[in-house]
Amino acid sequence: TDVTLSGQIIVTNTGEIAAGIGNAYQVELLRLVSSVDIEIINYSSNISGLIGNGTYVWMSDSVNTGDIYSSSDGNYIEAVGGLAGSLNSGEMVGNYNTGDILLPLTDGSSAGGLVGRLWNMTLHESYSSGEVNAPRMYHVGGLVGGYYFGQIYESYSAGTVSGNENVGGLVGESSYANITNTFSSANVTAINTG
Repeated sequence: TDVTLSGQIIVTNTGEIAAGIGNAYQVELLRLVSSVDIEIINYSSNISGLIGNGTYVWMSDSVNTGDIYSSSDGNYIEAVGGLAGSLNSGEMVGNYNTGDILLPLTDGSSAGGLVGRLWNMTLHESYSSGEVNAPRMYHVGGLVGGYYFGQIYESYSAGTVSGNENVGGLVGESSYANITNTFSSANVTAINTG
């Protein structure tokens, strides 16, 4: 069954924040659509349009078009992405994001067009065309912010990406991951090139 989410969320305290599911365990998600805009005004982690934090998640044919943004100076955010904040174990196939992540005055790490942070996941046939603007954050990617122990294939990113350090058109930081048949046409800016 298709599920459509719309509206606005204002994050005023810490926790796992998502338009759909804050914390998910052993779930299969099919054809979720979110156009929810999320405004962050305090320290937060695991923020996204669909899933905040998930373990053993299988997501397919789902879409985020909502924006995630903050204009507060000095916020600290861990793991923010269009479809998911942080995921560990499972698969993502046929998903896309067109929403923007706009965090120009926010500190933290792991911001990605699709997912902020991925562990032990397979991601394929997915894309993000939204802007990821996080010039004070580390591990910033057009598709995934931080990616560890998994594989990405047949996917792409096309939005503008800016971050502080470890910044990439596809992935900001990666360890023990296999990325094939995947490309980025993003315009990438790293503030601190070391």
